[in-house]
Amino acid sequence: MKKESIENIYSRNYKFGIIGCGGLGLAVFKELIKKFTNSTVSLVPHDICYLELILPDLEIDIDGRNVSYYEIADRVNVYRSIDGLVKQKSFLDSDIIILAARNSKVSFKSFKEREDEYDANKEMLEEIGPRLSGYNGFFVNLTGPVELSCEKIHRESRIIREKISGVTFTDTLRFQKQLSNELREHWCYKNKRRTAISKALDDAVVIGEHGPNMVMIYSLIKIDGKRLIDDETFYTKRLKRSIIKKLRIDPTKLQTGGIGKNVDTPRSAVVDTVEALLKRETIPLASFSGEDNCFIANMSYSKLDDILASPIIARDESFMDKISDEERRRYFQSVEEVKKSLHKARLI
Repeated sequence: MKKESIENIYSRNYKFGIIGCGGLGLAVFKELIKKFTNSTVSLVPHDICYLELILPDLEIDIDGRNVSYYEIADRVNVYRSIDGLVKQKSFLDSDIIILAARNSKVSFKSFKEREDEYDANKEMLEEIGPRLSGYNGFFVNLTGPVELSCEKIHRESRIIREKISGVTFTDTLRFQKQLSNELREHWCYKNKRRTAISKALDDAVVIGEHGPNMVMIYSLIKIDGKRLIDDETFYTKRLKRSIIKKLRIDPTKLQTGGIGKNVDTPRSAVVDTVEALLKRETIPLASFSGEDNCFIANMSYSKLDDILASPIIARDESFMDKISDEERRRYFQSVEEVKKSLHKARLI
């Protein structure tokens, strides 16, 4: 993509749609309004009464100034319910629709298996999906489990799989944060310039299942030209156990409460994913793999499809050749676990 078009992306008149206006949905809404200064955002709440109650008091920090909702109200469309999408087809003109909804009646703590979360959200997905029939933009899904929900949305809406993605970049952001903390505590790296560490951690990504079988990629990280995995004083079993605990176990204890509560990292992951799709940059997300016949997190990007004459999501086919044999083996194990979940949910 030309540099000029990337620089101008934030001043373009995009149309965003957000289904689900809880803490995370509203946090994403505020960030999109702030970053994309000429764009509009359509909101589809589960509870219109709650949304109408809090919107008047909503403030957004734009260029260091607290901007009230009334100052940006002309850039916001509010639908009273999901049923309104049938009558208001303009929502389907959105460039990107973000699904940030879940069955809030069921606690995360009650889920024993990943399929339990899918069962809790299944009826909601069956309600939303058909109302998206005919949509031709990018669909960005946060509803868990993302791999199963992406497939369900495809089946219910008939949106092609190559336009659907699941936000898994949260795992990568957490991975990078924890590695950064560990590096700054280690005697060999704590005096390194922050910019050098930050640049090195751009290659620290997470692929595979967005769940217990996620795969952290260490083999591509280099600091001063040296691979991190070759440093036996840092790359230890203790380090990997610590990272696994932070990424696989601790996040399940966090629950989304009010606006902005425990949503900083997921919000950033969503907005980063949106930006990458619009800029056609590569980012880890749950995209459809024709080879594996499922949605699974891998390095992906948007590109113009000649046949459809519109953008689709494609996978960086060269990425798997760059990682270690062990990481590749664990990725394919992760694929099989996702397929098992899909079978249990009767989605394949």
